[in-house]
Amino acid sequence: MTAEQKQEFTRRISMSNRTGLIVILLEMLQCYLQDAADAGEPEEFKDAIRKAQQVLRRLEDDLNFKYELSVQLMQLYLFSQRELALAMARRSKEIIQSVQRIIQPLLEAFTEVAKKDNSPVLMTNTQQVYVGMTYHKGVLSENIGADQPGRGYYA
Repeated sequence: MTAEQKQEFTRRISMSNRTGLIVILLEMLQCYLQDAADAGEPEEFKDAIRKAQQVLRRLEDDLNFKYELSVQLMQLYLFSQRELALAMARRSKEIIQSVQRIIQPLLEAFTEVAKKDNSPVLMTNTQQVYVGMTYHKGVLSENIGADQPGRGYYA
């Protein structure tokens, strides 16, 4: 994952609600899986798989077992964890692709659900980011509002 992608994910996390956060985590998972599939060195491959496994653990931790769907999602996440462990042991990029095929429909489904979720954002009191065309023709820039009093945690 590039530094630019990390920055984009961080910005989106600060402005998302619960469902949006799941979408971002699934996108991060796909990104790490792609990094593993594209890795040339064994250490890069293992590092990308470890990061993907961390994201999967986070998704597992976020399940709400009041809903029956959570049990099915947990089974998919646990299967994906086992497959990633197997991929690391065998250094198999084919297994990575099979996990990607499992995660992609979940990502698409949660993206649709997130469009209908009108719950409030999880993080409050964060910097406001303004995106627009400024000064350079054809260049999109982001400006962070620096004049926000009281930004941060309150004791």
